[in-house]
Amino acid sequence: MVELSEKELQEAKGLNQQYQLIMAQKQAFSSKLKELENALAEIKTAKGRIYYNAGSVLVEFDKKELEEKLEKQKKEIQESLDTITAREKTIREKVQKLQGKAGKSG
Repeated sequence: MVELSEKELQEAKGLNQQYQLIMAQKQAFSSKLKELENALAEIKTAKGRIYYNAGSVLVEFDKKELEEKLEKQKKEIQESLDTITAREKTIREKVQKLQGKAGKSG
């Protein structure tokens, strides 16, 4: 088994920290995406007035206008999730490379 250099050990530690941060971000974005999907589903079946929470104030919105606003937010969140997923993959590949190097017989 080949031992990793100090530099490689530091890299592995940094990658682990990045991975933990990315996973936390991914969870937050996934939760927000689910929340938006649920809100959009409610709007589609809503009858009458629709209100949106803008900070500490409820604001009346046109149904179509609010749907467009939430769809835009949903798209932005999905794009962020896609970016985070790509970063996660890159980090995972780097970790596997280091693990492969550490696992080689010397």
